[in-house]
Amino acid sequence: MIKKNRFFNPSAAPESEVDVLKKSFWTSKTSLKVFSLLAAIGFWVAISTGAGVEGTRWLYGVDIKYEAQFGMKLVSADTQKVDLQITGPRYIIGSLDNDDIIVTAITSGVLQSGTYSLDLKAELASGVPSDVTIHSLSTSKVVAKFDTFTEQSYSITAVPQNVVAAEGHALGLETLSADRVKVYGPYSEIQKIKTAVARYSAPSGNKVSQNFTSKAEIHLLDGEGNEIDMTAVKMDPTSVDISVLVLKTKKLPITLEFINAPDGFAENNQYYKIQPGEIEIAGPTDVIDTMSSFRLGTLDLSKYLESKTVTYQITAQEGTQIISKITEAEVTLDYSKIKNKKINILNFQVEGVPQGFTANVITTRLENVTVLSPASTIKSITESDLVAVVNLSDRQLSPGQMEVSVSIKSKKGRMVWAYGNYTVLVNVQQNPDAQQNISSE
Repeated sequence: MIKKNRFFNPSAAPESEVDVLKKSFWTSKTSLKVFSLLAAIGFWVAISTGAGVEGTRWLYGVDIKYEAQFGMKLVSADTQKVDLQITGPRYIIGSLDNDDIIVTAITSGVLQSGTYSLDLKAELASGVPSDVTIHSLSTSKVVAKFDTFTEQSYSITAVPQNVVAAEGHALGLETLSADRVKVYGPYSEIQKIKTAVARYSAPSGNKVSQNFTSKAEIHLLDGEGNEIDMTAVKMDPTSVDISVLVLKTKKLPITLEFINAPDGFAENNQYYKIQPGEIEIAGPTDVIDTMSSFRLGTLDLSKYLESKTVTYQITAQEGTQIISKITEAEVTLDYSKIKNKKINILNFQVEGVPQGFTANVITTRLENVTVLSPASTIKSITESDLVAVVNLSDRQLSPGQMEVSVSIKSKKGRMVWAYGNYTVLVNVQQNPDAQQNISSE
């Protein structure tokens, strides 16, 4: 057991290892330098982030707001963004971005459509401390164009670009995925637009023989066909899909159906001429292959006593189109070798009587009927040669008497026809058996 010395002096006690290390650190020059450096850095950080230290900073590409009254909207401006300098406490301005600054063009003088030179105003957004100051802008003025905005709709015209149908074929109907385009933009720009076109090309090569579909951008044109700058307008849609039919072509003789004409008149074309005599048409293969002629229409010979030229409009049959560059055809009746005379008709004949009916002509004589025939046969035609034919095939019959037009024909098959309209009285009777069948139903 160790006894304590009452005169013990702690300062005279031997030093511990920890005390020796502490004394060594504070008396070392190197240690003092490291400590001084760390203290300096800490002091600088504290000062630079302190509330009392001012700083300057640039913000780049801040959006400019263009807002006007009276329905005016911005069309274009020489600049849409601006750079600016701000000052304030460093810890505040270091955290700001472009959304914290509001730059506005002063549009109080914008009263109507036009181009204006406008001053800019910059201010702090809501919530930004007031000790931040905006010092300078990269520009203080802008030049801007304003206008009222409107919307118009235009039909779209498909325009082929170097698309050629292969031999024996033609380009047919074009079907667009959208027939019209809506255009929204400045009134002054919309006024310039006259047409909208979609230019398309063939997907594989220029010469086509089969149907195809092509995607085409829509372009706006002015009254002179010049393309309009579309940067100031919005379109819906901006493009269309165009489906193009490729048709088969065929050249056909032009024919005419003659009414009240003798048998063989249409085939004996020395008495008439059709000009042009041929036409080229196009259509689906299954339609074109069934056509052997192009029929103009009908011509009633009973209306013409002398030579005459009649004009017909060329109209395509449904599902086909005209390739030839013609819009009309002329039919000329040449009666230079045709003579006429008046004669009485004593013979009558009824054709096309529906089943269940009988019909007989009550009229016994047609007087002074004007007939026409080639000069070589007109003199030899007599009353006994001619017959007035009643055709009831297209009539809705009922018992009783009815007046019916007749056509004049030669019993011997000669080239004879009548000028004018002649009628006879016909008596129609219904057979008893047919009447009984109708009653029982």
